[in-house]
Amino acid sequence: AEEILYGMGTEAIQSLVEGLSRPAVAEPCVRMLAQLGDRRVVPHLVKFLSSSDLAAPAAEALLGMPDKGIPALEEALREAATCGVAAEALFSLGEESLERFIQALASPPARPILVEYVLRYGAIAIDALIQALKDHTLRPGALTTLLRYGLEAVPNLIQALKDKNAVLRPQAFQALRALPGETFD
Repeated sequence: AEEILYGMGTEAIQSLVEGLSRPAVAEPCVRMLAQLGDRRVVPHLVKFLSSSDLAAPAAEALLGMPDKGIPALEEALREAATCGVAAEALFSLGEESLERFIQALASPPARPILVEYVLRYGAIAIDALIQALKDHTLRPGALTTLLRYGLEAVPNLIQALKDKNAVLRPQAFQALRALPGETFD
């Protein structure tokens, strides 16, 4: 049956979408939809990002469709129910996804998960987080994440005190002051 559906190409989409509602064949349907790579399947795959059984295959499928699938995963980063699986998929792309995570920090419901993923990037994320302090929508998430870096962020924050940007300097100072156990007054 799989070979026949592959042979049908995009004509198989409707049959596969119908198969998504049947638990016994839903996972193979997700995988086959992904292999078809047609942008029309993206909304159907997104629905499964919050499914416990099909979230990972759906996210993997969306990764395989860079033009439509990756933006759908970026959007899923902002929702608490889909953030974890979307973050795991996008993290697999490496450093190219760091900016996606930082932009998504503007979403309070997903922020706790996103902070953990940004921390996985290590020191390379610190400068990007400091730059994010300039944006009032990103500032709370960026600050929360920087504070988790602790003393590791201090040299970068001190450098930011010398930045030409008038918004960044006081934000860097506030971040330094907020570090637990440290006094930078």
